[in-house]
Amino acid sequence: MHKKKVIFNLVQSNINGGLENMYLDYSKIIAKKYELICLVSKNFVHIKELKQQNIKYEILNIKGHFDFFAFVKFAFLVRKYQPKLIFAHNGRCFALLNLYKLLIRKASFKTIAVSHGGNPKRLINFDYIITVAQHLKAKIIKKYPHINHEKIKVIYNGISLGKITFKNQIVNQNKDVIFGTLSRLSAEKNIITAIKAFALFSKKVSKSKLLIAGEGPEDAYLKNYVTRHNLGDKIVFLGHQENIKKFFQQIDVLVHSSNKEAFGLVILEAFQHNKFVISSNVGGLKEIIEHKYNGFLYNDSKSFVSLHNEMLRCYDLSFEARNNVIKNAKKTLEENFSLKIVEENLLTLLHK
Repeated sequence: MHKKKVIFNLVQSNINGGLENMYLDYSKIIAKKYELICLVSKNFVHIKELKQQNIKYEILNIKGHFDFFAFVKFAFLVRKYQPKLIFAHNGRCFALLNLYKLLIRKASFKTIAVSHGGNPKRLINFDYIITVAQHLKAKIIKKYPHINHEKIKVIYNGISLGKITFKNQIVNQNKDVIFGTLSRLSAEKNIITAIKAFALFSKKVSKSKLLIAGEGPEDAYLKNYVTRHNLGDKIVFLGHQENIKKFFQQIDVLVHSSNKEAFGLVILEAFQHNKFVISSNVGGLKEIIEHKYNGFLYNDSKSFVSLHNEMLRCYDLSFEARNNVIKNAKKTLEENFSLKIVEENLLTLLHK
């Protein structure tokens, strides 16, 4: 019987976000055709799902970019399983593989770096690079113009179309308007701009609310701001959401005011749940959203006035116009961002 090629999939993370969800999707896809070993940090959020999928995993904690103990354990795992290919998903993983190749010059495996942003310097010595958006590929080529362009592949994130339920739940001027944000409460997600924009909007449209889902280091700061400005009756903090379907059932419009975004999986999730999207025009977000076609974009991510204007413009749209935007979002999702497309692109690369 022909033995399947062994592949490692390496990640270091203890948060729950787009990178971690993509890692899980990649693991499920690779495990269909190959013998997969996931190397994950102790507190990785998707260990339970790996167990449910019967995907083998090993705990590998990398504490820094030059972690000797992690290097020794990694070398042991390489010798034990003899992988032919290794995926790496973030900085400490890139550093470990670069260190291994520096010290063990005759590495028996090929490497693929999956870039979700960050410093491209750590990626250039990998055999292949996958970027989750075109702007990340362009960034690498701009900084390293002599790099082989053919080794950089763009594979967008995707979601399963089978989960989609397209039920019309669209903003109507005769009912309450509920905006929502769904992200980590960290500085780069720029939730404060969404709060300020909504505060201005709510002065003109009294029947409105903003639901903020997620948790993170800016939690206390954002809550204090809401309290100081007497917005507690209109802005609700929901905390971490285990069930995003329940969150999307509560809102009419997703607002995404991030300062930077490698891709923006939450936009696809909003499309999936038939929600209108208003987003900052940064990073991978503008590769998903075409302004006025499948959502609204505002150009200055930190301008709450600019965001507020798009919120009003969305509210003032006719039912038909709003519905057309949501239908176009569905079409975009089906044609460009399905998990099936991710699988096809990833397996094509692996077959090379």
